[in-house]
Amino acid sequence: FTVINPNKIHAAPFSNFSFDILHGKIQQVDADLFVSPSGDDNNSGLTPDDPLKTIRQALIIIFADSLDQNTVRLLEGVYSPSTNGEFFPVNLPDFVNLAGTGPDAVILDAEESADVINLEQNHHNFLSGLGITGGSGYGINCSYSNPTLENLKVYNNPGRGINLASSNPAMSDVTVSNNHGCGIYFSNSVPQ
Repeated sequence: FTVINPNKIHAAPFSNFSFDILHGKIQQVDADLFVSPSGDDNNSGLTPDDPLKTIRQALIIIFADSLDQNTVRLLEGVYSPSTNGEFFPVNLPDFVNLAGTGPDAVILDAEESADVINLEQNHHNFLSGLGITGGSGYGINCSYSNPTLENLKVYNNPGRGINLASSNPAMSDVTVSNNHGCGIYFSNSVPQ
């Protein structure tokens, strides 16, 4: 299989699969990983001086579980299909965090190709220091998820800025503006 310990990045819908894997083609990393639009997906991603190029590659190789949460650390720049070949939506697995250096310095722009960030049945994610824009449907879509959202700007998404469906995120210093559908949509959700 692609990796020894697959998650929803490797197979979806993940709950429809059971695995008995003897060999993985790609070596997973149980560590925080660094990503930069000027990086290279052949790099290790283990230091800011050797960053990966795309969030997607970091999510393919990062290993995290309830005992070892890890963070994809985004260095300054714009992450989009046209700037660094980023693939959207960013489907975060549970126990993986996404942290930028600030919402004006690290911008995730889906360029209206898809939603920007998707959290589905996740309860242990932390998103911080990000600008989130250009989501065709949603900037952040939370379905049955309870992430921590901190120091974010969610803006200029043609659909909803943040969609909460049966989700109860902890939110702090989150600015939601100029989203064309609505700012935040609540369905059976109570953010804190």
